[in-house]
Amino acid sequence: GRVPGVDSTLQFRDVYGVDASTAYLMSAGNGAQSRIYKTTDGGRTWALQFTNTEAEAFYDCMDFWDARHGLAVSDAVGGHVRLLGTTDGGAHWAQPATSPEAQPGEGGFAASGTCLVARPGGRAWIGMGNAPEARVLRTTDYGMHWLAAVTPLPAGNAIGITSVSFRDDRNGAAMGGNVGA
Repeated sequence: GRVPGVDSTLQFRDVYGVDASTAYLMSAGNGAQSRIYKTTDGGRTWALQFTNTEAEAFYDCMDFWDARHGLAVSDAVGGHVRLLGTTDGGAHWAQPATSPEAQPGEGGFAASGTCLVARPGGRAWIGMGNAPEARVLRTTDYGMHWLAAVTPLPAGNAIGITSVSFRDDRNGAAMGGNVGA
C-alpha cells in the first residue's frame, strides 16, 4: 500500500500492527522526515499523527505495550535520549518528563525498527550505539524511569546495538556491530 500525499523522500523503517485493521507506520530521518502515521482500515487510509519539529532529533524506532500505549526513540538531543510516548492510541504524542542521559553522539539505528522492544506491564529495552559504549536502556514503568547497562558489544562511530529482542521479562538478546562497514 501507499500513504497518500507522501513522496519518496520518506524512509519508512518501522511498523507496528495492532490487528488486521490497525497499524502504525514510522518514517525515520532528520527533523520533519521523522513521522508517525496510523491506519484503522487496513491501510486504505493513513492519518498523520506526529511530525518531528526538532531539527536535531532523528527517530529510529517505535514499539507498543498495547493498542493505546506506545513509545518512539530518537538519537540524543541536548545530552538526553529523546523519547516520545502516547497513552491514547497515538492521538497525542509527547515527551515524558524525564529521559535517559546520553553519551556523546549516542543514538539508535533505524535500519530494522528493532532497536526498541516493549513488553506487557510497562517494560521496554532500547539498544544504543554510535557512542563510546554500546548500551541497553531499560524501563519497568512505561518509560518514566530508565536504567542503562553497558554491554561488551563493539562501540564507536556507526557501531553499536542495532536490534534487541526479549523472549520474556528476563531473557533477551542484543545484536549489533559496525553498520558503517
